[in-house]
Amino acid sequence: MKYHFSSTRGNIKQFRIDTTQKTQNSTTESYPQVSDNASIKLIIESIPAGVVYRSGETLLINQRSSELLGYSSESPALFEQNLERLFELDAIQGETATDATPSDSPEIWVQFSEGIQKLCEVTLPNNEDRQLWLLNEVTTQRQNERLMHLLTNATSDVTGEAFFKRLVQQLSLALKLKCVCLVQHKKEDQKIRSCQTIGVSFDGEVVPDFEYAVEGSPCEHAIGPEPYMIPSGVAAAYPQDSFLAEHGIESYFSLPMVDKNNDVQGHLVLLGDRPIYEDLCQLPVIQNFTYRAAAELNRRQAEKKLEESELRITMAARGSEIGLWDFDIITGKTKYDDKWFSMLGYEPGDLAQSFETWKSLVHPDDLPPTLKSLEDYISGSSSSYEAEIRMKTSGGNWKWILTRGKISAYSPQKTPLQLIGTHIDIDDLKRSQQIRLENEARLRIIMDQIPAILWTTDCNNQYTSIVGAGLNQLGIQPDETVGKAIYDLHKSQDVSVNMTAMHNRTLKGESVRFEQQLQNTIFDIHIEPLRNSNDQIIGCIGLAIDVTVRKKTIEQLNRQRILLQTIFHSVTDAMIVTDRSHNIVMCNESIQIHFRCKEADLLGRPICELIVSSSLYEEQFNRVSFPNTRVLKPFIVEYLRADGSRFQGETIVTPLRRSDNQITGYIKVIRDITDRIQMEEEKDHLHAQMLHAQKLESLGVLAGGIAHDFNNLLLAILGNTNLVLMELDEKSPVNPYVKSIEMAARHAAKICERLLAYSGRRTFASMTFNLNRVIQETVEIMKSIVSPNAHIELDLSDEELMIHGDIGQIEQVVLNLLTNASEATQNQAETGCIKIRTGVSLLGKHEFSDYYFCENGAPGKFVYFEVEDNGSGMNEDCLSKMFDPFFTTKFTGRGLGLAGVSGIIRGHHGGLQVNSVLNQGSCFRVILPQSLETTAESDDEGSGELQIPVDSGSILVIDDDKAVCNVVDRVLKRFGFSVLTAYSGSEGVEVYVKHRGEISAVLLDMTMPGLSGVETFELLREKEIDIPVILTSGLSETDISEQMQGSEIVHFLKKPYKPQKLVNVISKALIRQQIQDDASNL
Repeated sequence: MKYHFSSTRGNIKQFRIDTTQKTQNSTTESYPQVSDNASIKLIIESIPAGVVYRSGETLLINQRSSELLGYSSESPALFEQNLERLFELDAIQGETATDATPSDSPEIWVQFSEGIQKLCEVTLPNNEDRQLWLLNEVTTQRQNERLMHLLTNATSDVTGEAFFKRLVQQLSLALKLKCVCLVQHKKEDQKIRSCQTIGVSFDGEVVPDFEYAVEGSPCEHAIGPEPYMIPSGVAAAYPQDSFLAEHGIESYFSLPMVDKNNDVQGHLVLLGDRPIYEDLCQLPVIQNFTYRAAAELNRRQAEKKLEESELRITMAARGSEIGLWDFDIITGKTKYDDKWFSMLGYEPGDLAQSFETWKSLVHPDDLPPTLKSLEDYISGSSSSYEAEIRMKTSGGNWKWILTRGKISAYSPQKTPLQLIGTHIDIDDLKRSQQIRLENEARLRIIMDQIPAILWTTDCNNQYTSIVGAGLNQLGIQPDETVGKAIYDLHKSQDVSVNMTAMHNRTLKGESVRFEQQLQNTIFDIHIEPLRNSNDQIIGCIGLAIDVTVRKKTIEQLNRQRILLQTIFHSVTDAMIVTDRSHNIVMCNESIQIHFRCKEADLLGRPICELIVSSSLYEEQFNRVSFPNTRVLKPFIVEYLRADGSRFQGETIVTPLRRSDNQITGYIKVIRDITDRIQMEEEKDHLHAQMLHAQKLESLGVLAGGIAHDFNNLLLAILGNTNLVLMELDEKSPVNPYVKSIEMAARHAAKICERLLAYSGRRTFASMTFNLNRVIQETVEIMKSIVSPNAHIELDLSDEELMIHGDIGQIEQVVLNLLTNASEATQNQAETGCIKIRTGVSLLGKHEFSDYYFCENGAPGKFVYFEVEDNGSGMNEDCLSKMFDPFFTTKFTGRGLGLAGVSGIIRGHHGGLQVNSVLNQGSCFRVILPQSLETTAESDDEGSGELQIPVDSGSILVIDDDKAVCNVVDRVLKRFGFSVLTAYSGSEGVEVYVKHRGEISAVLLDMTMPGLSGVETFELLREKEIDIPVILTSGLSETDISEQMQGSEIVHFLKKPYKPQKLVNVISKALIRQQIQDDASNL
């Protein structure tokens, strides 16, 4: 700590400033005496503001500063941080003092525990020796000022509804609140039962208003005249209010909206999704805007009452749309009432009240006759004044007005002095008359266009009117028909008699409808009685519509129906029609073939009785009930025949719909695809077998490529490791670590061999070995990578378990089974246990049935090893798929383990027994034939004595991997060879041709891009190469011999190899070549 508490006097705390930043332990160190600063402390204690006084290494603060700077014995670091910020502010202000005005006071944010901050205004010291800071908290003041500025700018230009929305949105954004709303109280039985929001902002966005019950919510206690707050835990306090819990509301503040009569109209609600311990209700700006919201609410209510009052007056006056005018005949002065103006869309002050105004508004065509009518009335030539005129409205349109006037005053000489009158709006009436005339004209036009005839007759069956385009088809003219009798109009006597009889029935009050052929046209005729206003029959009105086309269409539809029925019954697929309740209403004849019953046996039965599993059918069927679904894609359902047999039916369901898209039934087409399914299953089985083979082939290509690249890397690692071991002293502390690297690399080389074996590009390297030794070595390597949740227990047989086979392959089996056991136990709560047991078992022929891959097993002694775990185990589905190449139960697994294990065990004529229980564990037991040999074969890695020819010459190394070339170059040079390198086959041939006389042997990699090793070897033979060519590859010598297509391989070196073996093979090749050369020279 930099500031060390020294003493306390009254409300003054004294600190010592450690300028050396080291803890002072000496008790003899001198401190400033209290008496020296007594007067200063008295002055500081009397100042109400926060005071920080610093003189030398002494620091004095009063009680207010202690509160503002967060002094606490529990968190002294926070207090020291605030002091440092205060002193840094002094330095910053000193640097920028030239730009600041004397009135500018700096401010700092003081940090408190739990993330609380306070804003303080600071008065900086002006004395460098004795520095004095004054602090005043302005958090609320600044917050209030900024909030006032924000809300004023946001709401200054709006009122009413817009003000409420803007206010809650800006408060939500400014205070970072989850929800802000203005609510209005709603009373029932003189009690506030619910609240209606008039403005809601949620996460800063305005949302639609809503109503909610106050019971069980915080508003139940906030509807009074006092503010109400819950700084935290409001959702827990009101569990009945689901809104609080659903939106994570933690704090609640409510301010009442009080009108000028001190009545609470509603309240402002502030909801936070965090605890807020500052009393937002005490912010003056929020209080001010709450008052304004109350005033806006009162104003809105007053405006609503005024609007309702005006509406009642307007509705009362709407029944008399009359404007009044008063005309002084002597002076020409005219007066109009407000209704006269509003009838034309004007305000009373818009136009002058004069006779000229009236004349200017009357339509020019209507003005002369209207003035003439007025003059005639005033002069006595006419007994009344009334005219229908058009007058111009404020919008520039013409409105029909009925104007009437009456003389209201005469002179003693009976001269008219005053005329009063009215204006009545008849615009709607005139328009309706116009519409009626237009409709009559339109009806006449329609009747002249459609193939129909409309007529009327009197009681004597004589035509009084007749119209319609159908007359043209009959060659009848309307003018010639009016006045004629019905009997005389038609040429056919039968038609005349029938038409007359129908009209006579109509004259008796009967409505008749019938079809009648007139000439070559068929009419649908409808005749009704024609009545007057007294409901007396005065004739007939008839309508004849040409239905010739419709009749022909019906006939065509009947033919089509017969055709569809024929098609329906001739389709070989079963077709079933059901109603909306899925009861069968119709079937085709193919039903007898598919369901082996007659149509009558199925009619009326539910379709579900024909289905074996109705759940699948219902799932598919429900999809056709959607409005836009027309035809469902085919789906397969198993159906039940009448004789109890079953068949697989491909079903298509099509809904039958009316014109309004309502479903009236369904048609189902069922095709028996039992034979097709069997063929597809056979096809799928063959396809699955092909895919399986392709997976294995692809996996083999991948494994072979990876093994080749890894062999090159491992060759570089092993070569450099062996070089290091050659250089190190046997007692060097580094020696064990380098040998560990060598052992790990050798193990990786064996893994590459297994990859090559799995890919089919490597033959088995058979030898006799001890199974216990293989398991011990594999477990030793696995200890570093096995799950930390698993413990391995070994229970190995005491006798040597000799088997004959590929040691790398067997290691792979052990490794895979251990890896599976480790992963099966890694996620369980308790520590997993993996047990490994070995031994010898004598098996008879009947016991092979318990093992996989032992179909042709021969009885005898078998070496076995078991890997048992108490992990997750496998269910029946996993057990059935565990040997599939890409099947895995692990999220990141590759699904190759047991697939590879199965191939290795088969290749060694062994077997595998699997016992697994879900959530209890698994046990894998592998059996392998016991070898009759009692000793293990040695694996010579070329550790014998090296024999290097004296004249070794240069060795040409051809390999595409530079790391391999580099390590071979170092090894050969260390043993006295000179080395030439080439990184491709073509480059190697060029180097050989160029340095033919210097090169004594060629080291050639068989797997290279571009020219392969085989192609490079053939090119060298074409160049008549007469020196040893040593072929290198990760594959076995047998595999390389197959690639060489009969060419003899004299020298071969398998990757990865030790430096000693490399030198041995090259030396032997050179010695053999030297012997051959000497023999040929004799």
